[in-house]
Amino acid sequence: MKKTLILLLLLTSYNSKSQTKTVDEIDKFTKERIIQVNVSNSKNWRQNDNISEGIFNNIFLNFKMVDGSFYLQFGVQCNDVLSCINENSKTILLLDGNETIELTNKSNNDCSYTLVSGRYGITLADLKKLTEKNLQEFRIYYSEGYRDYKVTSNRKDIIKKAAELFITSTQK
Repeated sequence: MKKTLILLLLLTSYNSKSQTKTVDEIDKFTKERIIQVNVSNSKNWRQNDNISEGIFNNIFLNFKMVDGSFYLQFGVQCNDVLSCINENSKTILLLDGNETIELTNKSNNDCSYTLVSGRYGITLADLKKLTEKNLQEFRIYYSEGYRDYKVTSNRKDIIKKAAELFITSTQK
């Protein structure tokens, strides 16, 4: 019984700390505030921070504010022809109740790496939806098509909490 209680305590503490504010600073040149909240236990992503189902799907997520604009960022680790995320390409988030949020990539990518990222502009209203409803699946459009990903069940609540922490951090 004691071992079970300790295991439950460890699992609960892991989930409660799986959203980390990794950046909260004022840029010394622009004087703009930059905030970043990762859906992870640390500043750097690790294998266990993956939010998608599947053995070969390594997708990492964070929220970032730069120059007063809000972004949802995906880091995608893959080794195939779909791995380039072009500027102005889309991602579609599928929430509970089949509600969707469509976002546009605002960054250029160097597609020569196995970890590519997309920085998708997101509104405060859409961020609030992510605190209220579970992210079930998402579709990322790449240079050669798109791929759909399912969010692992143990990351759904963590994504909601990370969105809450991000919104709270930006309002200080």
